[in-house]
Amino acid sequence: GGGSGERREVEEGLIAAQERDAAMEGSLEAILSGLGRLKGVALDIEEEAAMQNIMVDDIHQRALQAEADLRSLNARMSSVLRSAGGAGRLLCNAALLLVVLALGLFVYQTVKQHRTSTP
Repeated sequence: GGGSGERREVEEGLIAAQERDAAMEGSLEAILSGLGRLKGVALDIEEEAAMQNIMVDDIHQRALQAEADLRSLNARMSSVLRSAGGAGRLLCNAALLLVVLALGLFVYQTVKQHRTSTP
């Protein structure tokens, strides 16, 4: 009688071990599936980072070119100001031009008004 009880215990132990193995197998499959999704996300992030690096490099090159263009423009403006007698003289000339234009407009309006008022 004792051998039958031991055999039953062994069978129950084997069944329990098989159930644990099946549960562990399911858990491992879920983990594997999660890792596959995580790998996909990581690859997408890597691709996005590579594209953004290209964009940042392009923006950096454009900024360097814009800086060089501004330096060149600044040098040319400085040269023009020096040849015009400096910024102060240029402003005086601009103000004088505005006064002359305003005076010309005043004369024009006066003559026009005088012509319309005389028969």
